[in-house]
Amino acid sequence: MLRLLGKPALIQVHSGRTETLRFLPERRFRLLAHVALRGDGVSRDKLAHLFWPERSQEAARSNLRKLLLEARTLDVPQLQSDRDTVRWAVRTDVADFHAALARGDTDAALALYRGPLLDGLDGGDSEAFSDWLEGERARLHSAWRDAVVAALPERDPAAVIDLTGR
Repeated sequence: MLRLLGKPALIQVHSGRTETLRFLPERRFRLLAHVALRGDGVSRDKLAHLFWPERSQEAARSNLRKLLLEARTLDVPQLQSDRDTVRWAVRTDVADFHAALARGDTDAALALYRGPLLDGLDGGDSEAFSDWLEGERARLHSAWRDAVVAALPERDPAAVIDLTGR
């Protein structure tokens, strides 16, 4: 499970042991988070432009190849890439959040929202990534806020105070 809401981390169970890979404010973690959030795969050209918008496409793609090698040293499961696309088929809390909202399970959705998307992984030196992240955060926070507002009439006063404080 990849937690992207709040402080991002990859939680894996190996031989009955839980291992946590906390995401650091590094480009390789931003890349992994972006690709996982997209779910269906991202073109290499779009990734190259997202992280190196000021560079030529050829230079940006070269940098992306190096960044993918760095990301692979983290030994994350199911990271796939081919000549044109990068995909990371991993379960995320963001997908679970959207699924909970779609099925009307407000309690599950509210529990999953532990903070802003990719808290601590702000764009670094890429304005394009920062802009993308800001938009995604706003969209997710808006969905969370709508769920809170819808849930308020069903809550006792103490729960209402807690939710409005969050």
